[in-house]
Amino acid sequence: KRTFARRLALEFRQPYIELDSLYFDSTWQRRANFATQANRALMADGWITDYQYTDLISFVKYQPTHLLWLDLDKRLTALRIVRRSLERRRKQTEIWPGVYEPTLGMALFGRSHTLHWAWRNHDTHREVIRSFLSGYDLLVLHVNGLRRQRTLSQLLS
Repeated sequence: KRTFARRLALEFRQPYIELDSLYFDSTWQRRANFATQANRALMADGWITDYQYTDLISFVKYQPTHLLWLDLDKRLTALRIVRRSLERRRKQTEIWPGVYEPTLGMALFGRSHTLHWAWRNHDTHREVIRSFLSGYDLLVLHVNGLRRQRTLSQLLS
């Protein structure tokens, strides 16, 4: 989502707001000031983000005019997370200031790792988004069930 959102931001010349960097502190815990910081960032006239935080729904629903929903297949989501986590860990990539990918053991067996969160919450998150969309005047492009990275890449071609 992040890579795609960044590409969209470049294409449309809009700022990209990385909500994860506002959400997580260096120990992968939620920052106490997340909602305040996110709301401040989202008050700009134009922006693109990779939305996934249900506690921002009350604010976000009044701001966007368009929504591109990449409703990815659960297995593709998991595969993308595993690949990304392994690559970040191997390269010791700093994700945000002071934040690094946890150990491989954490990724595979830790209940709080992104992989497990995404797997557990995939269907629930889908329902939250559907509920969010009902009754709002947004231009929505719902890209459903993508199973290949190539298809996702072709959306911006």
